[in-house]
Amino acid sequence: VVRMPGPADEVRPTDARQADVASGANYIIQGGIRGRADKTEVNVQLIDVETNSQMWAERFDINITRIRDAHEDITARLVRIVNLKVTKDVNRRIEALPRHDWTASDFLMHGHALFLRPMTVEVRRDAMACFERALEMDPGSTDARLWIAIVLVANVLEGWSQSAIEDTARADSLLIDVLRHDNNNSFAHTYMGMLR
Repeated sequence: VVRMPGPADEVRPTDARQADVASGANYIIQGGIRGRADKTEVNVQLIDVETNSQMWAERFDINITRIRDAHEDITARLVRIVNLKVTKDVNRRIEALPRHDWTASDFLMHGHALFLRPMTVEVRRDAMACFERALEMDPGSTDARLWIAIVLVANVLEGWSQSAIEDTARADSLLIDVLRHDNNNSFAHTYMGMLR
């Protein structure tokens, strides 16, 4: 869980744990803004609530005339960085557990973390095995179906598929299932478009 403090929240690094343990958040994003006549400085950091430690920080210098473009840029970068940092951190915690204790969600997260690594046949095969295991443990998992389809589509498009016809058919079926459950799933639409 990531909680992003609103403008009224003045959370200092030393009280991040106290502020968010009660809410159930594992990570918080906090920051501040300093403005001058011609430039605004935005400071953002990602805090691990459990350890009360900073996982990432960055400063953005914004030209006041391009504030709208800067907002979109900062938001997009935050989403990418937070996704990457949180996925790696959660995966590190999962890998510390005995594999026989992993849940379907743990297998999904581990597969996702593998998918973020530099891609090799072995890494992709291991990620696929995690997604397949998650689906086996939770046959109704939309996320497992989506990630299996993503791997299948990537394999077909990159020439790594052992059977492009079979993989295309299975990916198509899985993506249709995902979209039947959530027609607004942008990943499912993107990969369906790539598949078609």
